[in-house]
Amino acid sequence: MPKKKSVNLNSEQVALCGFSYVNKKEQVSQLNKEIKELRVPLEQYMDANEKEISGGSKVCVLPYADKEVVLKRTLRSSAELLPNATDILRDNGLSDCLESVVIVREDRLQAMYEAGKVPDEIMKKVYASKDSYAFSVSLQRKSSIPEV
Repeated sequence: MPKKKSVNLNSEQVALCGFSYVNKKEQVSQLNKEIKELRVPLEQYMDANEKEISGGSKVCVLPYADKEVVLKRTLRSSAELLPNATDILRDNGLSDCLESVVIVREDRLQAMYEAGKVPDEIMKKVYASKDSYAFSVSLQRKSSIPEV
């Protein structure tokens, strides 16, 4: 695991970092919204003018001044096993490609626990507690009530 970099800031510098953090998150949100809006006419143009290139991807090239704007839809291919893959492999004598795996049906375990069929002691042995923290920064108005 990488070593954390030590930063020595006073509370005023940390507060300013917090302000900057919140402002930049708002800017990112606004920029993402603008990007989504800009994408609509670009994709509509591609729908009408795209050309397929070798490999199956689609492209539109628009010359503008001394540049070219390249709109591209890159083809991404993947393979997924079909539901009947195990039957096909068995039928073709390829059972050594198959393995049985025991899984815990957490939905059933939870239902049985809620019905009182699984005691707390077993649940404590089956599950380990794992804590994590979500980081956030927000700005709030100062309270007009003085601290005591």
